Amino acid sequence: MVRREVSVWRDGDTWLVAARSPFESGVYFEDGWLQQIEGAAPDPAVLGAAVRAGLEHSTSRGRLPFSVRTAWKEMGLPAQALGYGTRHALERAGVLLVEVTLKQEQLRVTPMRNEGAGRGYAGDHAAPATVVERCGLDSESDAGLFVSPADASVIDSSIGTVVAQAMATSADLTGS
Repeated sequence: MVRREVSVWRDGDTWLVAARSPFESGVYFEDGWLQQIEGAAPDPAVLGAAVRAGLEHSTSRGRLPFSVRTAWKEMGLPAQALGYGTRHALERAGVLLVEVTLKQEQLRVTPMRNEGAGRGYAGDHAAPATVVERCGLDSESDAGLFVSPADASVIDSSIGTVVAQAMATSADLTGS
């Protein structure tokens, strides 16, 4: 069963969508695909389109060859893109995170609590993931992610709205 993932980071008015793909071990890491959006409250359709584009990219290259050096380098890409030298600096600064997973036709959007440098991010039982069944996308086929322009605007707006709501929850969990 194919799973596709993106991470959505927020630092002030900057949002960063990062595609995640599996290494040979099956562990998902940011794979180098990034898209940045500016604005405290971006248009849901723009945010959703970026998330969908990241999902399209995720796993599209198959499993990446694993090396510890590559994994740590890729984990630092969002931190570098947001102007932080390391992932720990990003965590220390209180940057927010939402994880998005597409498995078959189910979209799962999980707000994460920033627990600070060295502890990282964690889900919270008080704020469970939002699950959208039959979201209009299908992780099993690349063709399932490329939707008609008319459908894309509706799907992208829906995804963007759910992600923005999860980001607000992440801010509440983190105390930002």
